[in-house]
Amino acid sequence: MNTGRIECTGSYQECVTASGGRLSLTSSANDCPKEHEELSEDSNPGVGLTNDPATPPVSSSTAIKEKQDTEVSTSGVVKMNTFKNYIKAMPGGPLAGLALLLVFCVTQASALACITFISKWANLPADDQWSISIIASVFGLCLAAGGFALIRAIMYFHLTIEASKRLHNDMAKSVLRAKLEFFDTNSLGRVLNRFSADVGIADDQLPVALFDFSVILFMTIGALVSALFILPLTAIFLPPLVWYFLRVRGIFLKTSRELKRIEGMARSPIFNCLSESLSGIATIRSNDAIEYFQKKFSKLHDAHSRSFFAFIACERWLGFRMDTIMAVFTAIVSFAAVIMNDKELIRIDPGVLGLTLSLLLQLSMLFQYMIRQVSVRHIHTDIVYN
Repeated sequence: MNTGRIECTGSYQECVTASGGRLSLTSSANDCPKEHEELSEDSNPGVGLTNDPATPPVSSSTAIKEKQDTEVSTSGVVKMNTFKNYIKAMPGGPLAGLALLLVFCVTQASALACITFISKWANLPADDQWSISIIASVFGLCLAAGGFALIRAIMYFHLTIEASKRLHNDMAKSVLRAKLEFFDTNSLGRVLNRFSADVGIADDQLPVALFDFSVILFMTIGALVSALFILPLTAIFLPPLVWYFLRVRGIFLKTSRELKRIEGMARSPIFNCLSESLSGIATIRSNDAIEYFQKKFSKLHDAHSRSFFAFIACERWLGFRMDTIMAVFTAIVSFAAVIMNDKELIRIDPGVLGLTLSLLLQLSMLFQYMIRQVSVRHIHTDIVYN
């Protein structure tokens, strides 16, 4: 076919000869295994022969089918270009990303200012607590914190939803304009997996994971800055805790990333099996192969479940260690505040200390969740782009 007209009708070799160099056997030969690379001049095109005469010929369609059933996992870390491409997919591109980062900073700063002012308001004399200026300041700070939080959420989800739309449209456009070789070397189950599960991740899970990660990250930074502002000596204990945190995080990211990739690869055979069963239901029933396909589907489903539950176990392993880090740091801040206050080494504002301890206690469970969102962010963007 050429521009909607039939150029040649015949075998593939005849079409290659009549194409005048526009077609070749290169892609067909590359799809075959190495032991079937030698082509016989007298044989049909696309048929590979081995030196052993007892070995039956293997057609190129069989080699393509083997390649379809084998999906190679991506390895290594997620490249920075992945995150850059996701930001570029947002309306406004990098400028929108910087504006969103600024909104997150302003929102967290207004929340800390509001909580700090309320703590100081509680320590004022009774006559001054109900003055009009103080009440107006409290209401103004609360409204500012709530307003910035609302703007942050609306702006963030608008940008991520639009980015998901653009990514889906680009992928659909690429598939619709793809060559026939793409559909020969990629099974229907793999294509369905990308357009269903992986696009669902980009639409549903990735925006929520990124939002939770960003909010908790700024809360963590605020709690650490407050603790260091009250008790600068606690910075001595941060290096060993940070070293242990980076070590645990590195182990978790490598393990969870590979487990999620394996889980994503295990979904494609399930979709492929469903497609084969639906398209060949008449043949399956006529040959009494229902039980065979049921066992095949159960085997594929069990393989997917094993990788999924391994990922859950990996998350629980991380959660215990992250909670331990936050518990140790909270204990250090608490004991250091009591000792320094008794020895009169430093004057500590009770309101600010209470704010810091409340933030640290609040982060005891949220910190592990934030680190898990880091892995989700890396894994999901990696799945979407690879």
